[in-house]
Amino acid sequence: MSDEPIDLGSEMSVLDNVIGKLQGVFNCSGAILLVGTEENREQVQCVAAAGETGPFEKGKWTPLNLTPASRLAEGERYVILRHTKDAESELSKLLRDKLRSSLWLPIEAERGYFGILGLFDRREGFFTGDEIPMLDIVASQISSIINLYTRLDEVTIKDEQTGLYNATYFRRRLADELGRCVRYDCEVSLVVLIVTAVSPTDKDKPQPVSEAAIRTTADAMVYCLRSTDVLARLDENTLAAILPETSAQGAAVVAARVGAQTARALGERLAEEGKFEIAVGAATRQSDTDTPEALIERARNNARRAASIG
Repeated sequence: MSDEPIDLGSEMSVLDNVIGKLQGVFNCSGAILLVGTEENREQVQCVAAAGETGPFEKGKWTPLNLTPASRLAEGERYVILRHTKDAESELSKLLRDKLRSSLWLPIEAERGYFGILGLFDRREGFFTGDEIPMLDIVASQISSIINLYTRLDEVTIKDEQTGLYNATYFRRRLADELGRCVRYDCEVSLVVLIVTAVSPTDKDKPQPVSEAAIRTTADAMVYCLRSTDVLARLDENTLAAILPETSAQGAAVVAARVGAQTARALGERLAEEGKFEIAVGAATRQSDTDTPEALIERARNNARRAASIG
């Protein structure tokens, strides 16, 4: 998961106001909203906070194995913890010097997001569960806010025709992956596929590629990729995928598989549109100074080179 804060829109300060009011309504020491994504439930991010919130800092990722978060992830209605010196939970150890009790409530959201609402207090046994009816109402409102801004964000990061990520988002994600590789000394690769419609009368004159062909190509690539890979449309006839934790050898295998699957899919589904030329290339991070543009350009060049040899 990226270290970049979850982008839920420029007006998410409204959530800070909601969380701040919760602290006042319940007269507790602090309140917090954590948000995570289903694609990686191992971490949550603090997106709004008020008062004392222990180890949580706004914008910071926190492991999900903290006791309340892990229990809520398993489907509990809510969790009340009393943090005493004898408590053994990881969260208790983090908070026991100041905060003696907490209440946690899960929040359901759309598009792969989930939330956790927490209240803290210095007094032991402060929360009883009587707070839940009011918190349920607030949780529903927070869920609506998250859903609204994730929908708006999706509009800005998706290609309208295919529903794939767009080039802007792809480059941002690739920059995140390259940064992660620098920090953790791991690998990342790219696969780029260029599809061209061949004119029946002039093979040297490229034809516009139909949206049906692009969608068919996207489906073929998805079939060959893992759930952790990131597929996007870079331009009218170019798709690309980020392959985290993938070596050059592994990327070459994926590229060959993508090329074969795409050729088969286009031939079976769109034979009436004529012939298509497919060029597939891969590139792997080589150094800490690699940039998204450099990696994309290497993959494009490798695709063109493979096409000219073929």
